Amino acid sequence: MYCKSCNIKVETHTNVCPLCKRNLIDDDTLDVVNYPSIKKISNIRKLVRRIVFATCVSAILICTMINLLTFNGSYWAAIVDVGCLAVMIMFQFSMRKWVRIGKTLFTGTISIIALLIVIDMFAYKDQVSSASWSLDYTMPLILSASLLTCAVFLFFGNLFFSEFYNHAITLSLLNILMLIRINKTNCIWPILVSSSLGVIVLMMILFIFKEKLFEQIKRKFHA
Repeated sequence: MYCKSCNIKVETHTNVCPLCKRNLIDDDTLDVVNYPSIKKISNIRKLVRRIVFATCVSAILICTMINLLTFNGSYWAAIVDVGCLAVMIMFQFSMRKWVRIGKTLFTGTISIIALLIVIDMFAYKDQVSSASWSLDYTMPLILSASLLTCAVFLFFGNLFFSEFYNHAITLSLLNILMLIRINKTNCIWPILVSSSLGVIVLMMILFIFKEKLFEQIKRKFHA
């Protein structure tokens, strides 16, 4: 089957072109382009993943070795190591399936937070930071931004509820848990914003989307 309008060969059992929605013609006499080229796209993704993986692993090994051989009291290679791991994790999830936006967003959030904490701890040569700015500023603000993104998909896209509700609940709990640092910081507004947003989103999920939430729980546990 091929589409005369798009001049492509469509390997499908339907009679409609997936691009222009016109009727397909059963004729193999024309020189047409196969669509979709699934194998070619899959091979390119595998090649890109392998290149990124090899590059990150090489950077981790080289920087760690240099840091150990020229050790001066600071393990600066930890920043490179965690950064490369964050890139590998986020790239792996983003390249595996384009539709898993929720999982990609969640893993990206956790990876970035971990990277910032390590940078805060090992950024200085002569002293080790207590990771105060990363825990008191960047962590609550990044968690809040990620939770807001999940909330947008939940409240303005019903088709995404099954993909985002579990990430939204987890991020809400993480935002609320930021309250444990409220007595350990001099700047409490990022923590208050983060925890308040977590409570608001969690309550909205439990009350506004209660039926959808219970339906998803039943599906997950085959109830």
